[in-house]
Amino acid sequence: MKYNTMKSVLTGMAALITVFFVVLVSFTASAAHAQDTSYTLNIHIKNYDAIYAAYGGSTSTNLQMWEVPSSALAENRDIQDTFQKLHEKTQGALDATYSAVQVPVTFMRDGIHTSNVKQGIFYVRGSFPTSDNLNKFEFMVDTRDAGTSHVIDIDAKSIVENPHAPTGNYYFLKVGDDAAQTPLSGAVFKVYTYDKVTHTYSDVMVSGKALTVTSDKNGEFHVSDLPYGNYALEEAKAPDGFVKLNGYVHFTIDSSTNQGRKHKVLVIENHRKPNIPPLAKTGASVIAIALIAVLFVSLGIAVYRKKYQRI
Repeated sequence: MKYNTMKSVLTGMAALITVFFVVLVSFTASAAHAQDTSYTLNIHIKNYDAIYAAYGGSTSTNLQMWEVPSSALAENRDIQDTFQKLHEKTQGALDATYSAVQVPVTFMRDGIHTSNVKQGIFYVRGSFPTSDNLNKFEFMVDTRDAGTSHVIDIDAKSIVENPHAPTGNYYFLKVGDDAAQTPLSGAVFKVYTYDKVTHTYSDVMVSGKALTVTSDKNGEFHVSDLPYGNYALEEAKAPDGFVKLNGYVHFTIDSSTNQGRKHKVLVIENHRKPNIPPLAKTGASVIAIALIAVLFVSLGIAVYRKKYQRI
């Protein structure tokens, strides 16, 4: 009977040990899976042959990702409806609302690869310009739906600028603050889009470069062929002899301003720098002369005392 009891105990202990190891292995596997939550995206876009010819084998950071919390999804929780809403937002509005990160990508023969993407919902934009195309694209991905696969293939949607979207011009005149409002040349301005909702500014890009404009000898300058919307100027360099403006100069391009030079020109004034005489130099000269005079007086006194002591 003792033998049977001991056998039962050993059998029970063996069963417990087996269960323990099964649980331990399961827990370890779960923990390893939980830690390994990074994903690789293989992105396929149009015109990739030209892109690969220009960028093949290199690494770029022209891929911007915004993490979208599940609470920000459209009311029906549909990814595509959310995608359409995000498509309409400016980069400034996206940056102000969502957590943004620039992701390095590598250009491989079969597509654009990016790795170490964490688990979550992301809206993504990119642009890899070639000689004939800006190659802008966008997509939305939910890595939570990837299952056990940590490599996700994505067919990105091309962003095509609407060729029929209305555009317009805006004209400016740079003048001094004198009574005659003398035209000023050489003022350089950066041009931004302005989001009235988020109060954010984004560079206006033309041919891949931030747009700047400069006043000519008549003080005139303008922006042209910009889509209707809200914009702002920031003075990067003031005309010689004048104080640079602080803050922004806002303006709106719409049907009322799309009339060439018929609409009112926006006049921008600069204040002349105060005409301060070179007091610093004059003061320095006076001080130097005074010090020399004191030195000579002191030397004279010393010589006099020495002579007096000999007598």
